[in-house]
Parts: sequence; structure tokens; C-alpha cells
Amino acid sequence: MLLTKIISGVVVGAAIILSVILFKWAWLLMVLFLSVVGTWELASMLRKKGLRAQFWPPAIMNVIVIVSMYLLVDGDISPIVQDWTVGHSQVIALQNMFMVFCGLILITRSLFLKPRATVEELSVPLFQIAYLGWFPSFFILTRSMPHGEFFLVWALTSTAFSDIGAYFAGKYLGKRPFFQHLSPNKTLEGSVGGVLSSVAMAFILAFAFGKWLPISPLHTLILATGMACLGQVGDLIESLIKRDVPVKDSGNFIPGHGGLLDRIDSYLLLAPFLYYYLVNFVLVAPVP
Repeated sequence: MLLTKIISGVVVGAAIILSVILFKWAWLLMVLFLSVVGTWELASMLRKKGLRAQFWPPAIMNVIVIVSMYLLVDGDISPIVQDWTVGHSQVIALQNMFMVFCGLILITRSLFLKPRATVEELSVPLFQIAYLGWFPSFFILTRSMPHGEFFLVWALTSTAFSDIGAYFAGKYLGKRPFFQHLSPNKTLEGSVGGVLSSVAMAFILAFAFGKWLPISPLHTLILATGMACLGQVGDLIESLIKRDVPVKDSGNFIPGHGGLLDRIDSYLLLAPFLYYYLVNFVLVAPVP
């Protein structure tokens, strides 16, 4: 079981990393795939609780926002000016406008449900487009930035080591329960070990990438710590959903891991954090 889990994790991780590095359209297809399958798994889980969660409306909106971000900032017909900071500001405004209109459409659609929609059913589609459309779109925006592919590989790999470090630290050192009401096997030692291993890998990769990753040690520390913590928050959110439904896994897409959401839950929240931190603190001026 453990060997299957390791092999599956390596295959999925390698596919994601290669799609980032090789071609920008390959990364677009990967993000779209993760978004659509994740939307399907989330809708399927929520239906098991009796909620009338839809797949197609939020999935189509998620695809539109991700593809439009790609066409605007990274496509061959992209109208973005040479000063990418100005161009991205315009695109972010369009992104926010689109997400607001999508939310309004989905809320209005809920009013036509019979019997009448519950408060949960009113909020479910908003969560679907934010969690699996808006957040993933920042992966496309980050890929289009200067050195974007290297920042993505660095961030995704560092966060992956948070999961690995948390597993081994929790297994051999774990004594104090941590968020046990959401994840019975989680321990404080495992959580701390995950953050420390993620930060260590972030520094190793930053040194290895050299000039291709223009980031100072201070920003490396802050970003790596923040991403590791957000990765654990994403994992806890997924655990909360599965316990509330209840199901053991979000699906059976990946052998040893369960569903695709079980594999990517640690990465969804870090996408906007990584993008906005790089824009506001790292790439706005020469690295100190």
C-alpha cells in the first residue's frame, strides 16, 4: 500500500513538474484537468450528503476563467504590454469582475431550485468556483511572470516535502494530537516537521536554481513557511469536507491516494498567496 502510494505520488508529481517546465500550453492543460476533475469529485462528494451540487455550470465557469487568464497573459495572441506589472493589473481586474458575475449567476440559479434551496446549496457553487477556478487561475498567472516556471517548480516541490516531512515526523515523533477533530492521525510534531522540511527544501532548491530563481533568503523563508502552513490548511479543509459528507477519499482516481482532490488539496490555497507575494515583494524591485 505504501509503495503504491509512493509510486502514484511520484508519477503525479513528475507529470505536474514536467508540464510546468516543458510548454506553457501543457501547463494550461494540466491546470484545466486538475480543475475539472476536482470539480467533479467535489460535486460527487457533496451529493452524497444530499446537496444538489451541480458539476457542469461551475466546471464551465472554471474552464473559462482559467483559459481566459492564459489567453490574456501567456498565449501567443496575448495583448499584455511589455511591462507585465501593468498588464497583470488589468487582467486581475477582469478576473475579479468575471468571478463576481459567475457568483451572481450561480446564486440566482439557486433561487429556481424546487424544493427551495438551503443555505448550504446557496453557498456550494460559490465554493466550487473559488476553490477550483479562481485559485487555480493564479497558477497560470504565476507561470507567465518573469522566472515564473522556476517559481512554480520551487513552490510545488517545497510544498510536497511538507507532506513527506509531516508523515515521517508524525510517524516517529508524533505524540501530541493536533486538529484531531478533523484528522485523527495528525500530530503537532508532524505539522512542525512538515513546515521545517518544506523550508529546508525551499532553501536547497533556491540555491540549486541560482540566478533562475531571483529571491532573497528572507523572502525564501517567509514564502516557504507560508506555503507549508497553507498546504496544511488546505489538507485540513479537505478533511473537513470528507468528514462532513462522510467519505474516506474524494474519489479513486489515483491508486494509493484516493481522489485527485486528495492529492492537490495542499496546493490550491498557495496559488494566490505565491502570486501576490511575488508581485508585491519579490519581483517589484531588484532582490536585496
